[in-house]
Amino acid sequence: NKKMAKLLDVTDVVISPTYTLCREYKANFQNKEIPFRHIDTYRMFEAEEIEDLRPTELFAAPSVVMIEWANKVWSTVQKYLSDAVVVKVSIVQMGENEREMKYAITKIKE
Repeated sequence: NKKMAKLLDVTDVVISPTYTLCREYKANFQNKEIPFRHIDTYRMFEAEEIEDLRPTELFAAPSVVMIEWANKVWSTVQKYLSDAVVVKVSIVQMGENEREMKYAITKIKE
């Protein structure tokens, strides 16, 4: 999350939205100001709780939305993604001080 924010020139301190579920920051992408939204679904009990975050607005282009624990809400979120690029990142703990990041990029077009 902090690395992504740095890539998007977010100047605010990025903190985990564990208790608020979603935090929004001003970001820059290709010399345009866009919202960078950071969601943490760890405390959600059901995928439908994402509806409380107004997903139509949340996923409106242009924006960057990063979801931690996305597998918990993926089936609900998919219907809000049209003409989006989705990057799924998984982090695998390799040892005490070593992690491996794996990612898959999918283009969704309707």
